[in-house]
Amino acid sequence: MPLGSSGGDQSLVVLSKQPNATLAQRELLPVRFVPITRDHIDA
Repeated sequence: MPLGSSGGDQSLVVLSKQPNATLAQRELLPVRFVPITRDHIDA
């Protein structure tokens, strides 16, 4: 999932459930996700 502020710096992060029921977080790479809206799709 992308973590960070919308429109700003974000990181792609993987969360994995561990056998002891905790979550391990692993950061993969920097990303920038932008929302896709109908206004931005060419028809």
